[in-house]
Amino acid sequence: MTRAHSIASLLIPLFVLTGTFPLDAASAAWPWKLGQEFRYIWLKGRQRVGETRLAMVSVPHPGRPREKIVEIQATRDYDHAGMRQKAFGTTHLKTDGTALRFHERLSASLSSQEGKGALQETRFENREQTAWITYVHNGKEDRPIVRKHDFPNGTFLLGNQAIEHWLMLVAGLPKEFEKHTLAVYYPDHRRTFAVEFKKKKTVRRLKLGGRFVDATLYSFSSPDSVLSGKVWIKDRRLLQLEFKAADLKIVLGKSTPIEPKK
Repeated sequence: MTRAHSIASLLIPLFVLTGTFPLDAASAAWPWKLGQEFRYIWLKGRQRVGETRLAMVSVPHPGRPREKIVEIQATRDYDHAGMRQKAFGTTHLKTDGTALRFHERLSASLSSQEGKGALQETRFENREQTAWITYVHNGKEDRPIVRKHDFPNGTFLLGNQAIEHWLMLVAGLPKEFEKHTLAVYYPDHRRTFAVEFKKKKTVRRLKLGGRFVDATLYSFSSPDSVLSGKVWIKDRRLLQLEFKAADLKIVLGKSTPIEPKK
């Protein structure tokens, strides 16, 4: 099984949040309120094809218990054109959006044969500005695919189909800007992309479910257009995302709190 498809999918059972730890003063860099669940809906045209649910909590840094980091748990499900994909992943990151670790289990099958498809496990670890990526197919731990790639400070991780990593990218942008470029490492493409964000306009009353929210619209693109589309942002938080090539839209769910972090 390959993961060459750059964007695709998800749905999800709820998971339980356990005890949280207060973040230190650096948490001001992270724009989302911790200890809550957030939901994104995936749309192809007007058809709902999936859903992502995210939960963010603070946890002790491994080996440095006095230092707190952010943990994002993501569960997703995508069902379209006869294919079903399910995934569960955990990302650990610094409050500036820098990824420390990422672990995901992804299953894919025909919609009519759920549970009989392929399984892929992806592991990412940031070791002293080097990304270590391990892929394990169908539980074959004795035959992993291991890769290394430069991951200098200021680089952002973008896992395939991982909306949680788009939250990290958006959180890494300045609060106000006309044009800004981020270095984005995409493991499945074995490359780091220079993704440029450009301000398009201020949107009054962006419709999200049954409510309206003010936001700022930006375009984004990499030089070879592998990553291109539009993103709607409010206070460095992702409200809506559109991918040009895939005709895919991801929208923050109407039940998700969007009040400013206190």
